Amino acid sequence: MEDRLRDVEAAVRHLEHRLASFEARLDAVYRHRGIEAVHEEPARAVSAPAFGRALIAPVISFVGRSLVALGGAFLLRAITDANVVPHAVGIAIGLAYGLFWLWTADRAAPTDRVSATFHGLVAAAIGFPLLWEATVKFDVLSPTSAALGVAAITAGVYVVALRRRLPTIAWIATLAALATAIALIAATAAVLPFALFLVAFGVGTLWVGYSFDWTLLRWPVAAAANLVIVGLTMRVATKTGTESPLAAVLVQLLLLNVYVMSIAIRTLVRARNVNAFEVLQTMAAVAVGFGGAVYLAQLTGVGVLPLAVVNLAAGASCYAIAWVFVASRQGLTRNFYYYTTMAIVLLLVSSRLLLGEAGLALACSVLAVLACVVWHRSGRTAMMWHGAAYLAVAAMASGAMTAAADALVGSAAVTWRPFTPVALVAVAASVICWAIAPRVVFGAVLLWIGSGWLVSLAAPALCGVPGRGANAGAVATVRTTVLATLAFAASWIARRPKFQQTVWLLYALLAAGAIKLLAEDVSRSQPATLFIALAFYGAALIAASRLAHRKSAM
Repeated sequence: MEDRLRDVEAAVRHLEHRLASFEARLDAVYRHRGIEAVHEEPARAVSAPAFGRALIAPVISFVGRSLVALGGAFLLRAITDANVVPHAVGIAIGLAYGLFWLWTADRAAPTDRVSATFHGLVAAAIGFPLLWEATVKFDVLSPTSAALGVAAITAGVYVVALRRRLPTIAWIATLAALATAIALIAATAAVLPFALFLVAFGVGTLWVGYSFDWTLLRWPVAAAANLVIVGLTMRVATKTGTESPLAAVLVQLLLLNVYVMSIAIRTLVRARNVNAFEVLQTMAAVAVGFGGAVYLAQLTGVGVLPLAVVNLAAGASCYAIAWVFVASRQGLTRNFYYYTTMAIVLLLVSSRLLLGEAGLALACSVLAVLACVVWHRSGRTAMMWHGAAYLAVAAMASGAMTAAADALVGSAAVTWRPFTPVALVAVAASVICWAIAPRVVFGAVLLWIGSGWLVSLAAPALCGVPGRGANAGAVATVRTTVLATLAFAASWIARRPKFQQTVWLLYALLAAGAIKLLAEDVSRSQPATLFIALAFYGAALIAASRLAHRKSAM
């Protein structure tokens, strides 16, 4: 027993010894760290202000240096104002002074980007205001020369920004160039040269975004170009400016074509999908450029035929591009919609200019049928909607829509507009389109103009000529009878699998018939004619109920 106690005591003493040794080592570590902390605290206390001085001091130095540089520019300005040197010489020296600071920005960029940014700011602050004064105050530069000068300085700053990868300098140049161009337009009342500069600048920033991924720069420049060309259009339209209509039309088309061509190169050659900026700017360019050109051409009679022919070819080319280069590529669905939408807009407007209302109706009737045929063979849903758009334009341009409105809801005391031969072509096109693509959109157009045409045939024969003593009650009965007959035909056609969507047209006809019975027939028809209307409408309801019963049984 005593031996065991001695063993336990020995083990406890051994543990105590090891624990003491561990504590000694731990104390040494704590003491060592405590000494380091004592030495680190003063270093930290000193490093914080040092860091602040290291950050703020260079900025203060750059600001001071920039102010000194701007002071030199004002000294040159004072010398020029005092006629010590001729104005042209003083302006040339000032521009050279600004270019010197741009050169220093290029030299400083590899080692100090902040210094380079300040140098670029000084160059812009000297160059752009100097151009404004040279044009407005000293009258040394013409508006055209000023626009070229703004373009040159902007290009120079952009060269340095792109060469040294300094987007801040590019933003400085962009904002300064836009402000200078707008200020010069306001001061000189010369829009054309600065509109050309902004169009070129806009396309330049577009390609900068493509190549260097500086995509935000293109937004303000494109917006400025669009607005300035709108102003140019209004000046020419109201004859408040000196610009000729032909020059304005050329600039408008330049805006459209340079943007569209640039986007085409990116989407076709580089095989990229269109992005949000490209879609929005194309819409703006079509509205401002193409729409403005059409407006001025119609207003002044300048260049109508060439404009129509060129853009008609451009619309056909957009369709060709969509089918030949885009449709066969995977993952470029947005590009297909982009080019086909461009095509339909250009073709519609150009056809209207080239062919007039009647020619537009005939052309759109043919295009609607062709689009439906293409949809039937390719399965591209976009072409079905193009066919619907062409058919709607054909119905409106031919007068079929308005003639149908007179026949369906017009007063019997007023002469109805007739269905012309061109309107009948639109009716025939709607029948063909619906037969090829039995969708609700085609059926709706067909029902409206087709039912109007039938009423326009039946009403004068049975009720008298509208506007010449036609019986209003009898006309109401004819309308209800036509709607009920069409509903009965729709219930029969909807039984076929290909024409299943016709059931929605049936429901629309029944709803329209019910509203019409209450609103027109009850108040205007005689008992005998009301009996006919109710009988036909009741038969249509029975046919519809049988169709519904058959569908539920299936």
